[in-house]
Amino acid sequence: MERMLFNVPEIIPADIRKNSYFLSLESLMKYVGYNFDYEFLLGTSLHAFRTNIYPDLSMSCMDPFTGFNTGEYLLNALGMRWKTRMGAEDEEAAPLTVMKIVDSINRGLPVIAIHLDYTENWGLITGYGENISDFYGLFFNQTTKGSKIVTSWPFIAVILNDTAVTRTKEEIAKETLENLAYISTPGMVNGYYNGKLGIEYIIENKLYEKEESKLRTIFEDIKNNRKVAVSYLAKYGTEIGISRVSDLIGLYEEEAKTDVENEKIERVCRKFLEIEEKALDKL
Repeated sequence: MERMLFNVPEIIPADIRKNSYFLSLESLMKYVGYNFDYEFLLGTSLHAFRTNIYPDLSMSCMDPFTGFNTGEYLLNALGMRWKTRMGAEDEEAAPLTVMKIVDSINRGLPVIAIHLDYTENWGLITGYGENISDFYGLFFNQTTKGSKIVTSWPFIAVILNDTAVTRTKEEIAKETLENLAYISTPGMVNGYYNGKLGIEYIIENKLYEKEESKLRTIFEDIKNNRKVAVSYLAKYGTEIGISRVSDLIGLYEEEAKTDVENEKIERVCRKFLEIEEKALDKL
């Protein structure tokens, strides 16, 4: 017997609202009754402040589940309980993954998942068919409304077991901003360069000479995230008394105003490195 969850909000990107994972989670949160918008989710996850670079400049660096996992950090910060089914296309894992997804739908909770439509975007599984391994879902930026047939097996599925949030936004923001120095600390995290280390790697290897297109895409994504970082700090950093918040806002505003599309890409890299170094000194 098939089951479908109705009235789940669409996953629609706009302006700087481009990350499909956080848009999907925003939709799910609205569905269960929480007013957690994209800005709050991206900021609380620390994704808005993250610089994450893979050695071959893979676009995977923009995904929250690579490097420092901001996707799961966010769920933990909100106080939720969840289970992540990694590599869900694996033959042995598939039956249990199916049952976990079906159970979540039966409990009235969509499942956040990636690779639902042969893309690397996240979306929501919102139902299942007569054959329970046939799923329905909402895709990132789909052109028509309503749930559609999922056309590829979810590579990662994030299944929420408890969506209760017991603290205020201010309390959550205070705790997460206390970890701001951690997300900015240079180092290797799960094979990715974190913080300024990634930009130093790009400059030292002169990747701006042969990977201009990739770098513009990566830095445009960071720029959009910093716009959210600025508004998040302005809203919550001041209220909870984060030290040097005005200095940090100023630095992130510099990144957010960088003309990534038209400036020479080497100059963009060096500018971001300079700002990241200054921000580290303020944390």
